[in-house]
Amino acid sequence: MAKKTFILSDETINSYGFQLSTAKLHLDRFKTNPVMLYNHHELVGKWENIRIENDKLLADTVFMEDAEEVLSAKVSKRVEGGFVNGASLGINIIDVEWFGDIPVIEAEVIECSVVDVPSNKNAVVLMNKDGEILEEQELKLSLEKFEKSKPINKMKLSAANLVTLGLDANATEEQINAAVVKLAATIATLKGENTNLKKGMDEITQKAEADRKLSVKATLDTAFKLGKFPAEERADYEELADTSMAVFEKTIANLTATKKLPVELGGKVGGGEDRSNWTAEDYRKKDTAAFLKMKAENPQEFNRLVAADK
Repeated sequence: MAKKTFILSDETINSYGFQLSTAKLHLDRFKTNPVMLYNHHELVGKWENIRIENDKLLADTVFMEDAEEVLSAKVSKRVEGGFVNGASLGINIIDVEWFGDIPVIEAEVIECSVVDVPSNKNAVVLMNKDGEILEEQELKLSLEKFEKSKPINKMKLSAANLVTLGLDANATEEQINAAVVKLAATIATLKGENTNLKKGMDEITQKAEADRKLSVKATLDTAFKLGKFPAEERADYEELADTSMAVFEKTIANLTATKKLPVELGGKVGGGEDRSNWTAEDYRKKDTAAFLKMKAENPQEFNRLVAADK
């Protein structure tokens, strides 16, 4: 049959009146020898994929399929048909903590059985270290030998903390837990939004820096063509731009040109291409020098073209 997932244990209070702490289940022995018994007596298979999810101990069934394993075949058929759905752990108690009068148990898991009626006292059986089943009275004695000296304290919140959670002084434990869960979800959402915002800001910063470097290059290209500085000084002006764009632009603007650009702005150039319909992108691609000259000499037109491209 196909494997079926069983809940082997959760943290509900069982019919003996105690709670098994899923986080304190010792599973090494069980995982080494993950036997599946029927009603804690006869072997019918093994458990696979033993794991903990949401405070529940889960595992998948693997029944013996040999023709001689008559009981295994019967139990497998009952499970497949949905007639048997319960599991029961065989445990050896290691330690007990008390929550009021409710003992919360730390235990070693020895085996797990498929059982017919998991809601009764067969839901958990007590075993000794050798795996031998103990009687109910021995279970009670095993619990009583642990002194009630290890209480699990309820968390007490200050008035300020209750206000932060949107609760009053009479809030129940259930209300507090719900408010904490809601707060945790809000924090997770804000962290996600902060991550996205930071990513967006990083992208904007990177684009701004790329645009700045492009502007510096174009400005220096034009200034060099105008003979405002020799080639060996270019690195100095690039460093100045990295320090302060305002000082860089003012410095370049105040340099004396020794040459003229071979083109004029707007309209046709020397009977050549008509630039009256050029966009800012056209200037950047086709004649960056002219575009930068426009920025210096005709900033109103320059800004109009830049705004139109956005």
